[in-house]
Amino acid sequence: MDKIVQSLGTPQMIAALEANMEEEMICFGRGLAGGEIYDDGEVEGFFTGRGYLNGILRTHLHRQEKAYIENKIKQVLRYFQKKGIQEIGWSVGTDCQPTDMLEYLKRHEFQEQREANLGMALDMLEMQVEINRVTDLVIQEIEKPDGLNVIKQLEITCFGSSEELAQDYCEMYTGVGFGRGTAWRHFCGWQQGEPVASTSLLFHAGVAGLFGVATAPQARRQGIARAMVLHAIKQARHAGYRIAILSPTDMSEGIYRRLGFRAYTQIRHFTYEW
Repeated sequence: MDKIVQSLGTPQMIAALEANMEEEMICFGRGLAGGEIYDDGEVEGFFTGRGYLNGILRTHLHRQEKAYIENKIKQVLRYFQKKGIQEIGWSVGTDCQPTDMLEYLKRHEFQEQREANLGMALDMLEMQVEINRVTDLVIQEIEKPDGLNVIKQLEITCFGSSEELAQDYCEMYTGVGFGRGTAWRHFCGWQQGEPVASTSLLFHAGVAGLFGVATAPQARRQGIARAMVLHAIKQARHAGYRIAILSPTDMSEGIYRRLGFRAYTQIRHFTYEW
């Protein structure tokens, strides 16, 4: 297990927050058939062969000279170009080195995307423990691959994901493994016998990442999303973690702030097309 992060707001915590968010996507390179991890010791990313799941997620260059940085970008572009894909992404956060990497990407004709990801964190030991106030909500852990079909359908219904992307997530989860004692844990909320919510936990870099918090449209405004998050936090605490991290949507940010989550970083995204 990675060393558990104990404090909010430190450079170590911000690096761990970003590393956890990066790991969610890098898992596609590990879990999907034909996927690869790109890691030269300074730049880390993933290749899947799917047109929309390829790119660089972590940049920690050892040297700051302009020629060195530009050559590193060219090396990455050559790698992905040889793979025959049409587009890659490159993400840049607070922990990125060099700190002006985004300017280099722009000079190499990378286009910045309008939406960035906010990185939020919470000290789970300092928060006030709450009970589940949704009395008819039953939360169960998904422990077998066929149970992921529930998450797939909620992904499509709640987030508007394509059938293809939702299937890729399920295949990735199966490929990397999930369940008690692993890095990934998945939970489903049932109401009157119907699946209405889901959330996932990713233990990585000494923090607990919350991903895929989804509630079916007909079950919203009942406190179900809050109950799912609190359940995941309880599981993370039982596993020995102290800091929970997540990246909210515009719609869900208020829920997390009321629970005590605060923003510590922002991940900006760039794309390059051939």
